[in-house]
Amino acid sequence: MELYHEYIKEREGLALYTNEHGFVSYRCTDHECYIADIFIKKESRGTPALFDLIKELGKIAIVNGCSHLSGVIRSNDPGINRTMKAALKLGFNILAIQNNGVVITKELKGDMWAE
Repeated sequence: MELYHEYIKEREGLALYTNEHGFVSYRCTDHECYIADIFIKKESRGTPALFDLIKELGKIAIVNGCSHLSGVIRSNDPGINRTMKAALKLGFNILAIQNNGVVITKELKGDMWAE
């Protein structure tokens, strides 16, 4: 995972947070923490693993001065239905539908993630 982290940092300008269940790549700019990619191991899907990962990212975002998380769910994502359900369950809102994706956002201010 270290080589992948170096690669995306150098090539894409992204940071990476990992735990035993998966990873999230992201970029914090101004007041936004943009989620570039999320991966949860197959055996950890359907558990609180995704919530835990996003909760930790929320804490990182707040430390970096961000007020919300955002991302794009691509229409060509083979698991788009599962991904949309998970995003909505985590409290993300649909901001826009553009080109080939759904832009989602989640406010962090006053949120339980802002502990």
